[in-house]
Amino acid sequence: MLKNYEAVYHNGHLHWLGMPPLREIEKRHVVVVDLDKGATRPPVDIRQLLAQTRGCLRPLRSIDEIDQNISGMRSEWNRAWDR
Repeated sequence: MLKNYEAVYHNGHLHWLGMPPLREIEKRHVVVVDLDKGATRPPVDIRQLLAQTRGCLRPLRSIDEIDQNISGMRSEWNRAWDR
């Protein structure tokens, strides 16, 4: 499991915000996450989002309709070499 350590990268050096990783480990992989606090996302218009998703789901079907659909798909799977 990967351990997380927080640090600030400044002038080519990492300044640890908490306990630094153990020094006995010779090789470390560092992932830099740029947290630009000046960047903001535009607010989401929930009405527009819901309008875009309208119609993506089919109306609910009965169990019999679902069974018929599955039976139809299975009948298409039968090939001459399966017999």
